[in-house]
Amino acid sequence: MTESVIHSWLLAIGMPTQVTGPFESAVLILFLSLLSLTGYWLIKRLVIPLATKAIHFSSTTLDDAILHHDILPRVGLLVPIVIFYSGLDLLFAADEPIAEFGHRLIMVLFILVSASAFSRFLRAVHETLATSAFGR
Repeated sequence: MTESVIHSWLLAIGMPTQVTGPFESAVLILFLSLLSLTGYWLIKRLVIPLATKAIHFSSTTLDDAILHHDILPRVGLLVPIVIFYSGLDLLFAADEPIAEFGHRLIMVLFILVSASAFSRFLRAVHETLATSAFGR
């Protein structure tokens, strides 16, 4: 459905039929990029500052360690990755090899960023436990 809407829009603005295929992909990539950037910007400018303020008001030390180890910006990187993963089906048919490669590549990025955030979280937990009464 999405391809036909973009295809008809490209034809309506006078694009020749022979070149609408690559332009459809370019429009979808541009749309996914803008959506990813917007999602990341919202996380970076709205969600993380609100979470930071909430963390400053709490009395626990684990969330302070989470803030100190920059876990929230790392988790915020997952938003564009998830958007691209979800939007990849709009670009390619599910049975195309490039779609399979794209899904696997994006999954590798997702795992790397998640592992990095989880590693930082474990460091924050370790730091909190080492300085608390449990670590003594």
